[in-house]
Amino acid sequence: MSKRKNAKALLLEYSDFAKIWQNKSMRLAMLGVLALPLVYSFIYLWAFFDPYENVKYLPVAVVNEDVGAHKSDRTVEAGKKIVDKLKDNSKVKWEFVNREQMEKGFKDGSYALALIIPKDFSEKALTVDSPEPLQSLIEYRSDPSQNYLTSRLGNSVVQTLKTDIGNQLTKEFLTEMFAELHKSTDRLQEAADGAQTLSDKIQEAKDGTDTIVAKTELIKNGAKEVASGNAKLVSTLQQTIKEVEEGLKKLDITEDNIKKIQSKVHEYNDLIQKKEDKIDNGERKDLFPVIKGLKEEFQLQGKASQNLDDLIKKHPDLANEPSVKSLQDTLHLLQERNTGSQNEANKLDKQLKELSSPSSYKEFAKSFQTLTTSFDAEIAKLEEKKRKIPEGLKKAQELADGSAKLADGVTQQKAGLEKLSKGLDKIINEGSDRLASELQDGVDKAKESLVADTEKESVMSDPVDVKENELHKVTNYATGFAPYFLSLSLWVGAMILFTIFDIFQFSSKISYRPVRLGMVSIVGMIQAVITSLALTQGLGIKVELPIWLYVFTMLMGVTFIAINQMLVTYLGNVGRFMAIVILMFQLASSGGTYPIELTPDFFQMIHPFLPMTYTVHGLRAILSSGNEAVVYHDALIVLGYFVGAVILTQIGGRYLGKKKAAKQESSMKPLAS
Repeated sequence: MSKRKNAKALLLEYSDFAKIWQNKSMRLAMLGVLALPLVYSFIYLWAFFDPYENVKYLPVAVVNEDVGAHKSDRTVEAGKKIVDKLKDNSKVKWEFVNREQMEKGFKDGSYALALIIPKDFSEKALTVDSPEPLQSLIEYRSDPSQNYLTSRLGNSVVQTLKTDIGNQLTKEFLTEMFAELHKSTDRLQEAADGAQTLSDKIQEAKDGTDTIVAKTELIKNGAKEVASGNAKLVSTLQQTIKEVEEGLKKLDITEDNIKKIQSKVHEYNDLIQKKEDKIDNGERKDLFPVIKGLKEEFQLQGKASQNLDDLIKKHPDLANEPSVKSLQDTLHLLQERNTGSQNEANKLDKQLKELSSPSSYKEFAKSFQTLTTSFDAEIAKLEEKKRKIPEGLKKAQELADGSAKLADGVTQQKAGLEKLSKGLDKIINEGSDRLASELQDGVDKAKESLVADTEKESVMSDPVDVKENELHKVTNYATGFAPYFLSLSLWVGAMILFTIFDIFQFSSKISYRPVRLGMVSIVGMIQAVITSLALTQGLGIKVELPIWLYVFTMLMGVTFIAINQMLVTYLGNVGRFMAIVILMFQLASSGGTYPIELTPDFFQMIHPFLPMTYTVHGLRAILSSGNEAVVYHDALIVLGYFVGAVILTQIGGRYLGKKKAAKQESSMKPLAS
């Protein structure tokens, strides 16, 4: 019995299809319905297969007004460098124009995007290492009114360009900075070498100071000996000074006597010179004491010279004193002359005793005159030298005091030098060696840091690199949007099918039977297969799960037809309108274009309840990720929509079919009567 029913159902399905195919207009309509999903999805995805690949044809005006800038001994033209860089950049169609041409292009629609490099671009770029750096500015101009997506695409390109230009400027700055660092490192090396030389010289100074300290000890000891000798000398000088002072007193007395005798000598010399022939006995008697005094004075001078010689023998250091030596020489000269003068005095004494004749008198007068002249000269020299003796003794005293001070000074100097040596040692240990060592460490570290500076410039100018790891690569725009447009086109195909054909149009004798699904389901599956073939073989869209693509799209086709059939079964033309409304909601809430999270809350709320949500999700897994678990999950949900729609359609179809049959019977009764 069931086999008869199945055979009868298949016969009816074939009968319906045959009726459609026999009618030319119906046949063309059916072919159009079959091709509609193909046309809808294929044309759209073909036109926008990979629009980003064609961005290189998008015209962008570039206006370079930069006048350059000067720094040190070079000219910087950052704007020109950017233009040169853009000429090698094929991301978009760069057109290098002036401002007037750009303005004209925006007015006539030739340009929707432009880059303007201002005249102070280079000047501001050079302030990057100044205390108040200025940010370089590039003006990006767009006109979204011409095409909104153009401005969005242009903005993306400009942002990339901004990063590239920023990296380039940073790299150039770093190149200069590294060059300066190389120079600084060389100067730092010189400083380190100088510090090492300083350390060596300080060590030499310390060694020299140690030597000086050692020698100073010898000097100190020698100074002590000198001071000790000088102390003895001073003591002897003090004693000698007393003796000399006593001698001076005697010399003063002697000098008085000499002056008295000198006075007498002059008196008698005048007398003798006046006498022409003789001197009387009284006068001659007065001359004897004078001659005797002269003889005694000459003996006294000889004794003074002998006393000074004895003093110098006892104290040899006095021989180096100029005033003492001068006095000694004078006394020696006086002594030599006194010998002659004393001989003269003896001769005078003898002549005075024998004085009788005029000739003897004249000889006596001549001798006395000679003695008088010599005596006067020697007395003058003796007075001059005597005056210098106290000054010489004073200098000897100062010499003794100076020797004592020298010993004290040497002692202090030795202490200071020892302190200096310790300070130098501290400088060497804690200062210069450390300075030289740390400077050299700094040089080594600086040189180490500057190794491979070119690579470092690249890294520092672009310090962060993003490694893109695409779990499931989507090669082009068409592949990314195919799930969305496949779902859309199959829904539109189902919707148009029930717009053209009436589900009750082919009912005959059994008009209340369930709506036949077989024929329309075949239509849906054919639509799915044709569209899938066109996208994979015609457009070349790559598929991760090829078999699943056909199975899943055929399930989508029959499900969308079942849903549309249900709407038309229950609501008729209103159902057809509702199919359009549901399509709109699905387009907005399926997440086929923008992520669902970016849509308003209402669409996020209805997102889980609409079938296209799962068809888009499942097709993405089939085309790109290859995740069969997702495909299974989504296929079961779509299958649930299909079963639910079929059940509701059969229930509603039976009820509405009976109602329609009853209406037809009631309308035929008046005709029969």
